[in-house]
Amino acid sequence: LHLMLSQQVKSQLWNTWNYRQDSSGKQERYLQSAYFSPGYIYYAAGLSWVYWHTGRIELGLVSGQVTRIRNQHLFETRHETELYGIQQGHHRLVDYGALLQCHLPVHRIRKYLYWEYHSRLFVKGKTLGQPNTYKLDLTNGIHLLFLKYLRLGLKTQLNYDTAVSTHPYVSHLLL
Repeated sequence: LHLMLSQQVKSQLWNTWNYRQDSSGKQERYLQSAYFSPGYIYYAAGLSWVYWHTGRIELGLVSGQVTRIRNQHLFETRHETELYGIQQGHHRLVDYGALLQCHLPVHRIRKYLYWEYHSRLFVKGKTLGQPNTYKLDLTNGIHLLFLKYLRLGLKTQLNYDTAVSTHPYVSHLLL
């Protein structure tokens, strides 16, 4: 068991565009998200435990999450006055609470089978007893190596944040 201080940044590097129908029924393209719009910065101080030599579980007893929207044009293109909990005209939102993270870099299970796992659960201090307000990011991956240098993998991601959607979002990526 170790004491730990950590900082993590989560964003995307390129713009994401979506399509919708305009008033005349034609498809129009609009900006869905952009670099650091939204962007998340997590700070934590707490305890860390290492398992299987490379895996790590971290409990941030004192934690913070900064949500940022760098590109204010997002509010106009999406026709919203609030995005990710941030009001139009503001650039960031700061929440304090607790953070639980689990990291397992690619780990060999069998001769040709590998597994990786990453999860992050952030709980605001004011809403500890309300699980519907928790923020969860979970990534699970299974990889099969064959023909010496080729890899076939499946990554599943689960994201839950009520500031984004009332339902969990699940995506699968075949590698």
